[in-house]
Order: sequence, then structure tokens, then C-alpha cells
Amino acid sequence: MKKLNEQLEHDLKSCNNMDQILDAVQKHYDLSKPFGLTVKLLVVAGVTKILQMIKAEPRTIINK
Repeated sequence: MKKLNEQLEHDLKSCNNMDQILDAVQKHYDLSKPFGLTVKLLVVAGVTKILQMIKAEPRTIINK
């Protein structure tokens, strides 16, 4: 597991935006496992905080 974490760390160091970070994490870990309620609340709060920190701009959604 240490070698995998070292590779992820290497990949993360070369990322320049959140999209690249999420791709790198997805490459190294299976993120499909369902959340429990507490974990979901923590993840949602963390993602919300990260979006504020990086000043992410919302996408324009066009309803068809």
C-alpha cells in the first residue's frame, strides 16, 4: 500500500486544478463504495468548503 500512496502523492504534486486531483484519486482508489450517513455529511461539508476555497465557478445548466 505504501508504494501506491507514494505514486498517488507523486501524481497529486503534478496536479494544477481540482479536476486533475479528482482524476488522480480516482485512478488509485475505488470511490464507488456507498457512504454511511456521518461520512456523507463530512464529505459534503468538506467538498463545499473546498469549492469555496478554490473559488470554483458554477457551471451554467441548460434545461432541455
